[in-house]
Amino acid sequence: MRWHLALYALAAATAVASTASCGDNGLGDGPPIMAAHDVAIVAHQDDDLLFMQPDQLDAVTSGVGVTTIYVTAGNGEHGADYAEDRYRGLRAAYSAATGFDDWHCGWIYIAQLPVQHCRLDAAQLSLIFIGYPDGGHDEPTPNALLHLWQGDITGADTVADRVAHYDRGTLIGVLASIIQATQPSTIRTLEVSATHGRDHEDHMIVGAIGVLAAAQSDSRAEIISYRGYNTESEPVNTLEAVYAPLEAVVAHYDACASGCAACGEACSSISDEHVTWLHRRYGVAMRRSAAGQLRLGDQCMKADTSGSLVMGDCADAPIWTFTPDHVLHVDTRCLSILPTGELTAGECGSGTVRSFFLDDEGHIYSGVAPLAAENMELAHLDCLVVGGGGRPHGALCGDQHATPARWQIGFPIVSSTRASLGVTGVGRAVRLGDVTDDGKADLCEVRGAAGLFCGTGSGDGHFAAMAHVGGAFDVEPESLAFGDVDGDGRPDACGNGSSGVVCLSAASHFLAPLQVAQGIVSTETASSLAVIDQRVCGFGSTGVTCALYTSQSEVLSTWPPASSVVAIGDLDGDGSPDWCAGTDAGPACALTAEQAITRDGSPAAFAQAGVIDAPASLDLATSGLADVDGDGRADLCYLTNASPTELRCLFGQPNKFGPSAAVATVDGATSLWLGDLDGDGLADLCTSDATSVSCVLAPARQSDP
Repeated sequence: MRWHLALYALAAATAVASTASCGDNGLGDGPPIMAAHDVAIVAHQDDDLLFMQPDQLDAVTSGVGVTTIYVTAGNGEHGADYAEDRYRGLRAAYSAATGFDDWHCGWIYIAQLPVQHCRLDAAQLSLIFIGYPDGGHDEPTPNALLHLWQGDITGADTVADRVAHYDRGTLIGVLASIIQATQPSTIRTLEVSATHGRDHEDHMIVGAIGVLAAAQSDSRAEIISYRGYNTESEPVNTLEAVYAPLEAVVAHYDACASGCAACGEACSSISDEHVTWLHRRYGVAMRRSAAGQLRLGDQCMKADTSGSLVMGDCADAPIWTFTPDHVLHVDTRCLSILPTGELTAGECGSGTVRSFFLDDEGHIYSGVAPLAAENMELAHLDCLVVGGGGRPHGALCGDQHATPARWQIGFPIVSSTRASLGVTGVGRAVRLGDVTDDGKADLCEVRGAAGLFCGTGSGDGHFAAMAHVGGAFDVEPESLAFGDVDGDGRPDACGNGSSGVVCLSAASHFLAPLQVAQGIVSTETASSLAVIDQRVCGFGSTGVTCALYTSQSEVLSTWPPASSVVAIGDLDGDGSPDWCAGTDAGPACALTAEQAITRDGSPAAFAQAGVIDAPASLDLATSGLADVDGDGRADLCYLTNASPTELRCLFGQPNKFGPSAAVATVDGATSLWLGDLDGDGLADLCTSDATSVSCVLAPARQSDP
């Protein structure tokens, strides 16, 4: 997490003199590839330092194990010596970040091809240099990746002391072999297509290669692609307290790569371009699992009995399921794709080309390398589109080719009438929580002095009629929150009463009260109350405050301002409370884990062409934080103000949210509630309008490899 950045400033002040000896001519055998929690796949020797921060250095300094693959030599139009300067710059940068400098470098062979491997064992860090020729900046160089991708050339020799020859298939295969050897949980790469504007062709082709290599290796890792040059037009979303140590690390790289200072020391400043990119972090993730109808406009994708795909009425459209192994299922069949783009639904099993990647924006990319074509500067992967005949197929998508389709993945919707349930509350006054101890959330509300009323959940989005639960519970209705307060593993019911926060213990069948603390929330901020890691947390006059029921309250931060609307949840999966506040620039969020760096919230929303992709304001009646996709990080889901009303989610990534994704159309809904309805560990979503309650189930959690 970001608190590791506190180490950078100290380490960056230390000159790293030993890096010059590693990577010079005459290298011997290198260390073997080791397992790594994170793999980064980039084009050039500073892409990871500039476009993936603070995520990359968080991972490096945490010691979980990181392997970064540099596909090109980054040599511009120069030779291997120029590339070696950049390699030394990376070692200097990462030594400054970690405080370790005992690098072991040499040649290893992958698929019988030589690559350079530098290993910093103390930091569990590997740098792998493929050495494919740099594509250049203005006009592509003769052996650029773009020419390889378009079929202008069949292959090229590496820029290295031990030369290897790569064609498209070999390049993808070598990266796939590294992924298989490292078995990462997370893969970071660059922009996979020009859906956000122009970027360096090397960046986008390497991003595409990263996706294809993940498919070939059968990796189930989380994949995040990071935007590059085009972020310069987006809002700044990295706080100065986080930026400063990042700048110090890049200054060590620049010293070796540009000669602005002795290699191993730090430049006095970095370029304006580097300053711009380091202040911006924009990533798009591939969803590891999802389920629902595949909708474009008012039509949905179907597979007939012969396996052919058609678009038709959504009323009887099937549910499609994406699984972590990148297979797209419909009924008992799986979707496969040919290099020509033809799609068929048929028998699932080995031997079929069936890899598909759904990103947060609704693009569905193929895991099959596209056929070579002209004008591939801004198009590098096939994606699912609908052609002139109304049939879905795979096509090269991007500028001068097919327009990438943004599919809506609609979950199944189950509805009940409010009258049949007897629910009287709206907005934040209604919560989902398990009061029957069966692992399935029930629909609950507080009716003043009358106490807690709940409708038992059936697990599929239906509920029984509301009935009184437990003893006296005179708390503000909008403060109702569920969570394990006393550590017995069962969710208790909490709320803000006249004497402070009080909870009803699940162990006592909600009869015995547990007095927690005063001052956590006020009447005006009661809706912020949440239970995280046995702590009752809220936003009140003293700021964001948490308390165990057996101890005094603790103020985590005085940010945000007193007039803010605050939602509390676990944004980074570490079990600690984090919080978001609505701002004019979308949600800004703060992490407990980064308090050594800053206690202020950082802008957390994605943006495209300067437009923030997030709700205009944070309204806890129509939005909430919970883990919908099963990655351990809370997602921000909300109802739109547009007509028809949509239910959308911002899926959580390390440090930020990704772009919004449509979950369902729920026209007229005015309330949103999140909870685990079916006991699979994922938050499901219920909405309500004046007459009905409608719920959508998140896809069941898939087992990891």
